[in-house]
Amino acid sequence: ALERFLSSAIVEKILASPDEIHLGGENQTVTVLFADIRNFTRMAEKMAPQKVVELLNEYFTEMTDLIFDNGGTLDKYLGDGIMAVFGAPIARPDDAARSVKTAVEMQRALAQLNLDWESRGQPPVQAGIGVNTGPVTAGNIGSARRMDYTVIGDTVNTASRLCANAKGHQILVSDSTFRQLGGSLPAQKLQPIRVKGRETPVEIYEIAWDEAHQGPPEPQAAS
Repeated sequence: ALERFLSSAIVEKILASPDEIHLGGENQTVTVLFADIRNFTRMAEKMAPQKVVELLNEYFTEMTDLIFDNGGTLDKYLGDGIMAVFGAPIARPDDAARSVKTAVEMQRALAQLNLDWESRGQPPVQAGIGVNTGPVTAGNIGSARRMDYTVIGDTVNTASRLCANAKGHQILVSDSTFRQLGGSLPAQKLQPIRVKGRETPVEIYEIAWDEAHQGPPEPQAAS
């Protein structure tokens, strides 16, 4: 069941050392990534249902592989969107860097997918990505008959808001995430945005992923 959400390497670590993992509700610091396809509903209305499913499956397969490759947890698919978490159930000191590295690789992978889709007569797709770091409550949430491991809290809401504000091709990160990157990626500070439930605006940065040739320091492979 865990392999639906985690890479096989992390699943093996959980099974080998279950005492290190706490799947009940607990507070911890994570980095949350949201990615969402722009204007997908409008585009899907002009496509055959089978083609829509094929396109989404190709997109989700590519993006999920990148999340797993960088040690992230697939939280859920949200229609044509993705929510991923870095730091739960296993936390690492470079979770923020891993998440932004994933975001950069996702945008680059989508650019390659678009070349293939256009060659097959399908319209190109753009995605906006938002990333935020902060405290969450992580654990199994649901009913007695159906539970999912997920994270909840203001950190998640803010990451979702950043994604909603990101245009196609954009990666927006909060100040809390940006400060953990140590200047490893080219970025531009933008006007702060207001988030429901917060009194002060959120400082945000746009990652210049098309200029990020090297990206963040390569994290160690998940083990």
